[in-house]
Amino acid sequence: MNEMTPAAKQDMPTDRGVTLALAAVLAIGFAVRAQISLVPDFLTGDDGAYYLVQVRAILRSGRLPIPDFPLVFYAQACLAGLLSLFLEQSAAIVAAVRWSDAVMPVLLAVPVYLFVRRFTPEKGSGTGPVLAMVFAGLLATASVSPLWMAGGAIKNGCALPLGLLFAYCLMQSLSEGRARSLWIPLCVLVISSLSHISALALNAALLVLVVVCRLVFLPQRGRAFLPAAAFGGALAGAILVALWLDPDRGWRFLGVLIQPSRFFAGSPVVTWLAGQQGARLEAVASLPGVWIGNALGLLGAYALWRYRAAVDQTTRLILWATTLETLLFASPLLAFDLAERLSAVAFVPGLVPLTFLLCRCPTALVAVVPLTALALLGGMLTIKTARLTSLRKPAYEELVRMKAVMPPGKTILIVRHELNWWVVWVLEVHFSTRVRPALEIADRYDSILLLDEIGPGAFGHRAPFPMVLEPGWGLRDREFLQSRKITTITEGNCFRLSRVETVASGRQ
Repeated sequence: MNEMTPAAKQDMPTDRGVTLALAAVLAIGFAVRAQISLVPDFLTGDDGAYYLVQVRAILRSGRLPIPDFPLVFYAQACLAGLLSLFLEQSAAIVAAVRWSDAVMPVLLAVPVYLFVRRFTPEKGSGTGPVLAMVFAGLLATASVSPLWMAGGAIKNGCALPLGLLFAYCLMQSLSEGRARSLWIPLCVLVISSLSHISALALNAALLVLVVVCRLVFLPQRGRAFLPAAAFGGALAGAILVALWLDPDRGWRFLGVLIQPSRFFAGSPVVTWLAGQQGARLEAVASLPGVWIGNALGLLGAYALWRYRAAVDQTTRLILWATTLETLLFASPLLAFDLAERLSAVAFVPGLVPLTFLLCRCPTALVAVVPLTALALLGGMLTIKTARLTSLRKPAYEELVRMKAVMPPGKTILIVRHELNWWVVWVLEVHFSTRVRPALEIADRYDSILLLDEIGPGAFGHRAPFPMVLEPGWGLRDREFLQSRKITTITEGNCFRLSRVETVASGRQ
């Protein structure tokens, strides 16, 4: 029998420890995320029921009724199809969506594990790799940023493991330096870009920064042409597919690429620095992703400075690119709508330099421990608030009962945001969250209905109701209902369903 070398024997405890740490992180991440995804009676978040509607449509017709990035929905539909062998179809859809939300985002710990294995020195580094797996893994699975996506932003969370996996595959390909090794990251790039616009943004930013850093820092610049051309072509193809699948998001994404000034248009911080009033600085300061992303970016900058002469060219290239990407996505100078979205995923590239630093320098825990503790505390608060965005069971049962009294024919229902997708899921009608657009297309429908909340209890976070509820309370343009005759069809403890006359009654 061949005996193991001393170096291999030395590495075994480290490998075993990292693997056990991965298993522990996956278990903890699932247990924490399940508090939002599985424990409440219903899906949480403003758009939780949106996934139910999309998956049901795939099972019925084979396509999405609302244009969107399809990968996550079709994965959920496949799971729902399998579960429907044992459950009624609606129950199978709900189970598939909820379990995919509980499991798939937690897999972000797997590419973290791959980076830990990649960054572990050949001679071993004691507890460093295990600590890297634990702390980077917890930030990836149980902190405020990933938990914020649970329930209502499932696509975002499910896309992140693929986004970080692309970074790892890209690093492996660049390390090998052979053209035939490009096909793996190219495939991951295309697949991940079909999951959500955030994955496409992460991939695009990383590719651009890798090419720029390679041209700036590496002496053999000519060798950057082939990878840049291959990935540039794949990225262009991914953007074209995005334009075809979801034209609205695709064109907005392309518009930002063509006009980078849009990144900062209307930025609260830029407005404040210019001396103008009305800046929403408190809104920017309240974004946890901004603080976490900048902290991870600074740790990446420290790692680059400390190990500037002790790493290979590929590692230095990826560290530069992911550090800059983290700082860019977490920049407080961004326009607020972009900062709100990009800062939520800024921690993903930031996991790469964090993992490298902890593998090589366990003493960096002095800074990492408080950062992780604050991020996990934010995650616990997110669990508490997310549960309040779940539809309550009595309200759901009222919607189910209302389906029996719905008028025949084609119907459009005017309803406030947060309830719109629940209405589509339960009542299977078209909806409008504004009054005026619904009235303008009244000739396309047999009836126009209005759903009002007449008492607290539908959601746990509703504000106190006024003593007198006028029709359309909570809708921004309810004044357009004033000239319409509104007749109550049915009423419960939470909701009132009414018919809106299609012709103005002359009332003022």
